[in-house]
Amino acid sequence: MGDLNIGLHQANLLWFGKSGMKWPAFLNALQYQVLFRRTPFMIIIHLGGNSVAELSQKDLCDKIKTDIKYVRDTLKNTHIVWCDMLPRNSWRNNLYPTPKVLNKKLRRINRTIKQYIQQIESAHCITFKIHESMNELFDEDGVHLSDHGNLLYTQTVKNFIKTVAFV
Repeated sequence: MGDLNIGLHQANLLWFGKSGMKWPAFLNALQYQVLFRRTPFMIIIHLGGNSVAELSQKDLCDKIKTDIKYVRDTLKNTHIVWCDMLPRNSWRNNLYPTPKVLNKKLRRINRTIKQYIQQIESAHCITFKIHESMNELFDEDGVHLSDHGNLLYTQTVKNFIKTVAFV
């Protein structure tokens, strides 16, 4: 999975990840994580890729928007950060002969959610310079990031956190 220590000693960082998690599990997972903690300064959301093949574009976008609105209404002083869902060289449960169709759907979903996020106070977007044709950024399975891809991912997140939290 790569090095998740992004070197921000001024921040109390909690990485919460669950392999194979899909968007419908988001709110329960988030509520469980913040239940016994103080209100977080920032929540970085990198989730949804595993739901792209299973839900329609409209249904997934509507669910993401509804859940983000809930987070905004519940955690009023928390920065909400949307991380683009990453493209893949290979999609599990893909009914199409190539990953092209689902990567195109994913880009449309990312664009829709970014437009929504930009309308919300204290909400931000992180876009990664990762394309499905960049084979060196993916593990052999074509789904997960390689060590090099993880380094690019964590460096992008680290740079973003520094610009928002420590300016």
